[in-house]
Amino acid sequence: MGKVGNDTNAFGRYFFAQRCRRECTLSWLAHVICRFSVPLRCKARIAKNHELLQLNRDNSQWLERHSRLERELAQARQAAQVQQQEVDALRLIAVEHRTVQVR
Repeated sequence: MGKVGNDTNAFGRYFFAQRCRRECTLSWLAHVICRFSVPLRCKARIAKNHELLQLNRDNSQWLERHSRLERELAQARQAAQVQQQEVDALRLIAVEHRTVQVR
């Protein structure tokens, strides 16, 4: 019986040692994952920030272009309005001129 008890005790110690090694390994792996995942998250965040910065620059350029085109459009509308007023005045003069010629 003593031998069976020793075998059981040795078997228990073996499984206890295996469990301790497994827990140690898992703890070490968790540490390694944390150690390497933080820089990867930082790199991903830096890449995302770079992408956002580029999008902001592009947006700024589009807004500048839009503002410039709006100003040019306003100037063109104003010039067209002035030209239309001149055309209307010339038509009025032409009508008056024909009326004078008919008399």
